[in-house]
Amino acid sequence: MLNSKNKDANQVLLIMTGFSCNNNCLMCSVRPKGFHYSPRTTEEIITDLEEGKQLGYERVEFTGGEPTIRKDILLLVSKAKKLGFREIALSTNARTLSSLKFINLLKKAGLNRMTTTLYSYNPSHHEAITRTPQSFEQTVKGIKNSLKLNITTSVNTVVFSLTAKDLKKTGEFLVSLGVKYWTLLDLIPDGYALDKYDVLALSPSTLIKTFNSIEPILDKFQVINIFDFPFCLIPRKIFKHKNCNILAAQGRTNIINQVGYNPKRFFKKQNIYHDIHKTLLKQCEKCSFYRQCGGVWTPYIKLFGTAFIRPIS
Repeated sequence: MLNSKNKDANQVLLIMTGFSCNNNCLMCSVRPKGFHYSPRTTEEIITDLEEGKQLGYERVEFTGGEPTIRKDILLLVSKAKKLGFREIALSTNARTLSSLKFINLLKKAGLNRMTTTLYSYNPSHHEAITRTPQSFEQTVKGIKNSLKLNITTSVNTVVFSLTAKDLKKTGEFLVSLGVKYWTLLDLIPDGYALDKYDVLALSPSTLIKTFNSIEPILDKFQVINIFDFPFCLIPRKIFKHKNCNILAAQGRTNIINQVGYNPKRFFKKQNIYHDIHKTLLKQCEKCSFYRQCGGVWTPYIKLFGTAFIRPIS
C-alpha cells in the first residue's frame, strides 16, 4: 500500500519488479535478496501503478533485478502510459536494449527515460564486475540506442576499489557517447558487497583522491548526481560545481518512494534523516549537513575508524 504523506510533486514512484537479473555483479546489494522473495506478478505491479496514479504521482520507474527480462515489461510500460504518467523510466543494465527493435517497442509503449550502469570504459574491467561475457558491448549499444531515440539517458557508476582507477576515463568515455547525466554511487554495504566489503571499500584518502581525479571533467556533463557518500569525504571544490547534486539520506527520501519491496532503509526522526546502514557520530552533530547526510556506513567505521570525519562548517 502506498503512502501519500509528505510526497513531493516531483517524487519518483520506484516499482520493484523482482530480483532476477541477467548480470551477476559481484557487489550487488539487491540480487541476493531474490532467495527470500518470490517474483512479483503482473497484477501486483499494475495495482502499484493504479494506486500511485490515484495518489498523484507523475513519474514512475521500474527497477529490479533486471525489469527488461520480464515477459510483461511492454505491457507494464504501456499501462503506465495509459494511466497518464508523464515520465516512464527503466532502471536497467541496458543489455536487452542493445536490440534496436526492442527499445523501439519500449519507446512506442511509453518509455521516455532510462537509467543504466557502466562500471568502466574498459570492457574486461566492466565484465570482471558483472561476471557476464559480452555485457559491456551490449550495455554500451543499449546506451547508444537510447540516445539515438532521444530517450533521456542517465548512467550510474558505483565507486569502489575495482572502478576508482578507471573513473576519470569512464567519465570521458560517457562524454564521448553523448551521455549528459552521470550518477556516482557509493558502495552500499549490503548483499554481496557486505561479504567483501573490506576488499571493495575505498579508504578515505583514496576516495578523496578519486573525487579529485574526476573534478576537471564534471562540467562536461549537464548533471552529476552524487549519492550516499558522507559529505565530509567529498572535496569542497566538488560542491562548487553548479551541475552537481550531492544527496544522501534526506535526498534519497525526498526523491524516491519505493514499492514492491520496501527495504525500510531510510527514516526520519526528530527532523534528522537516517540510513539503516549508517551511523551518526557525536562529531557529526557539528556538521552543517548533520540532518540530511545520514552519517557514515557502519562497516566503514569498523574498517577505517573515525579520524577522517571532519564536520563541515
